[in-house]
Amino acid sequence: STQSTWDQKQKMDGWALKVKFLMEQQKWFDAINICNLESKTEKSAAISALRSACYNKLCSYKQALSDAEDGLKDTTGKKDDIQQCVIQKVDALWGLGDYKESIDFLEGRLKGESILIAKLEAVKKQYEKECGLPFGHPTCVKMETFIKWMKENGAIFDNIRMRYYGPDYRGVHCTKDIEQNGLFLYVPKKLIITSQAGKETPIGEMIVKSQIQLNWDYLAFITVHLLTQFHDPNSMWKPYMDVYPKNVDNFPMFYTEEEKKMLTGSSMVEHITNEIEEIKEEYDEIVKAVPEFAQFSFDEYVKNKTLVISRIFYVDIHGKTERIMVPLADMFNHYYERIGESYWKYDNKDN
Repeated sequence: STQSTWDQKQKMDGWALKVKFLMEQQKWFDAINICNLESKTEKSAAISALRSACYNKLCSYKQALSDAEDGLKDTTGKKDDIQQCVIQKVDALWGLGDYKESIDFLEGRLKGESILIAKLEAVKKQYEKECGLPFGHPTCVKMETFIKWMKENGAIFDNIRMRYYGPDYRGVHCTKDIEQNGLFLYVPKKLIITSQAGKETPIGEMIVKSQIQLNWDYLAFITVHLLTQFHDPNSMWKPYMDVYPKNVDNFPMFYTEEEKKMLTGSSMVEHITNEIEEIKEEYDEIVKAVPEFAQFSFDEYVKNKTLVISRIFYVDIHGKTERIMVPLADMFNHYYERIGESYWKYDNKDN
């Protein structure tokens, strides 16, 4: 029995050493092949941990996650191998952009192990470096909730992260290079906001029945949809509303008087004044036709309509040009002169 155990140990050490040697040479596929051969006769945390590590190095995070989770099911696995499976799962979740889930999982596995404590400290430092704010910051919590909500509702993206340059200043970054013609974001129809969605709200229906004529009515109805969700604490859109911009001070329409003085001599001051007056006139006309619309203040209306204008997408839906709002995609920065280098479309085949 003792000899048999020793033989098994030598066999295990033999293949494991080969895999580790190949990993040192960055020959990930060769290392994976050896793991695959071993797994035909035995399933173990050791095999899963090493194979998961290889997949993480190849940025095949979903496969790495699957292997790590398989390894964690090994109730007879060595402590060191189980810990490595934990670490690989953390790295796989991180690679998939599930930062909060990655850290939450690791915190849940801690039992005083120094290697996992060190990993947690390293991951939290990396989180702050990548996101710009410390883990647990209220702004980050809301964004993590929003990201989770998007994925739970069918959105697909594994290569996107949010970085904060300040509590109210953020940008979307990719975690790795995007291949030419590569798809990096898919948003299902139920998460797309159209003017029709605004028309189907209680206030929207009243506006339609009033037959009031509005210039660029799609902007008004999309704004109505957003305002309706803001006023509904139980809205299914709450995760999106929680990360929707609240500060519009960077828009000329909301410059302070001091800032406007700096524009003296240009046509911008007159343009700002005319724009505000036009929106106020539209707001008053809607309230006159639909008194219930007054539940939304003018300040709310003008701010949200301005945001809609700055974040709207034009797409072809079954041969008709539509203007839509797309959560997450509306956070992307678009450099007009390079607009031909990226594009978006509505998939008419799937919808």
